Amino acid sequence: MSMRHLKRRETLIKHLAPTLSTGSMGSVTVTWTGEPNQAYGDVQPVSSAAMRTEYGERADRMRLCILPNGSYAIGDGIWLDDEATTDPPWLIVSVSKWQDLTSLTIEMRA
Repeated sequence: MSMRHLKRRETLIKHLAPTLSTGSMGSVTVTWTGEPNQAYGDVQPVSSAAMRTEYGERADRMRLCILPNGSYAIGDGIWLDDEATTDPPWLIVSVSKWQDLTSLTIEMRA
């Protein structure tokens, strides 16, 4: 996996942790409230053979984001560039921390 962060390819990436609430019957509701954190990072298509083998066609809906270190977690919502939806169109499915960068694999929500 290449961990190059190229300034010329920087994209505004917003991320927000979900808020979970439990109903009286035990159902869990996910909501996205608050102001998302913003960072500039590099977004690339998932192209490795290992990812294609592991995820199959899902890999077409996935992207690799390389960002400065921060508090990212699996399940957090992601907005790329000018996406202005209420709910995030992307979710973090994996996080890998490096010395001064973090690699996120994100998947488009169904």
